[in-house]
Amino acid sequence: MNLLFVTPGFVFPLVGGQSIRTCNFLRELRALGVSVTVVTIVEPGSNGQFLRVMEEFGCRVIPVPMNPDRVMTTAEKIALRLQSTPATICRYHDPAMLLAVRQVLREGTFNAVLCDQLHMAQYCHDIPLPKILNTDDPLFIQLRREAKVCASRAKALSMRLEAAKYERYERRMFAAFDHVLFVSAADRKQVEDTLGCRNIEIIPQGVDTSFFTPDGPGLLHAPRDPVIAITGTMNYAPNAAAAVYFVREVLPILRRTHPHVGCAVVGAYPSDEVKALARDHAGVVVTGFVDDIRPYLRSAAVYVSPAISGTGIKNKVLQAMAMEKGIVATPLSMDGIPQAVNGESVLVAEGAEAIARAVARLLDDPAEAARLGANARRCIVEHYSWRAIIGRLYGLLGHRRET
Repeated sequence: MNLLFVTPGFVFPLVGGQSIRTCNFLRELRALGVSVTVVTIVEPGSNGQFLRVMEEFGCRVIPVPMNPDRVMTTAEKIALRLQSTPATICRYHDPAMLLAVRQVLREGTFNAVLCDQLHMAQYCHDIPLPKILNTDDPLFIQLRREAKVCASRAKALSMRLEAAKYERYERRMFAAFDHVLFVSAADRKQVEDTLGCRNIEIIPQGVDTSFFTPDGPGLLHAPRDPVIAITGTMNYAPNAAAAVYFVREVLPILRRTHPHVGCAVVGAYPSDEVKALARDHAGVVVTGFVDDIRPYLRSAAVYVSPAISGTGIKNKVLQAMAMEKGIVATPLSMDGIPQAVNGESVLVAEGAEAIARAVARLLDDPAEAARLGANARRCIVEHYSWRAIIGRLYGLLGHRRET
């Protein structure tokens, strides 16, 4: 099979669910013998490391320079807001990318197209081949959820206006592809009801279970007191909101019974609000980027995923499950992981008081935390290995939707 893969690229070393997903898609498809030609964006300041990774997998790589984050004039910003197309889609519009995609199609014969992320759909939606859009989760739903928990009225209004643009755009783009990939069945149901889409397939996030394992070293200088771990890319609004919520709302309640418990917020690109957590709250550490999150997870007494916004499967939860951690998570954190049963492989709690009680329960009962962790890893090994997941994707390639 000859596959055209159109992507914005990925961060390497891998940071965030989208980068992990894109990288593993390419690696596992090549392992299945698929011939892959990649047309990818290269943004200013990129060290090109991800391009070398693609080439090491055996992909043919066509890089296209693009600067979607360029500084805009005030007039350009106003014009962007007046557009009916979402701002991010407009920023990623570049005639050079369209030319590169059209040129490679003229030069080669392809069996299918895999379009990676919604902002790349503008370059693929009219290609007359079987085509799949990997969009992970619906952005109009994500923005609406973020608006509900946003403290700024002006920012919340802006999010709702952008969500309306995404709803119209996603309705149009989803209809143009044979299959659209989500990671969560809950998101699929809502999109089917709202947009009337019937071409959505669930391809969940995966985990490298040989890498994320409980066996191995913890932190070299681990603190004596128990530490709660929260992980994620911390410039991603839902992750930042979750960390802020836990430290400001949940941790003070937990410290009524466990006064010395600490909290480690582990993840790249912490926002200013996340950085302030370490300054304003004793016993809270904000690490920023780390080369390897596994020692932090191994040294943590309990892992917490207190998501209050966002969509899709939480890749960080899958990683913690693979590492046999005792986990406390909000219902939203567990969307898309139906095999993880409350009380069997994770404790699900909602609201600051309930989350604090669940964490305290695991701090007081390490045997219970170990039982949950063992069941969690078993769940990951059975259902979320990358090889099994890519097998499902391979089955979709070349299968056109019947209309």
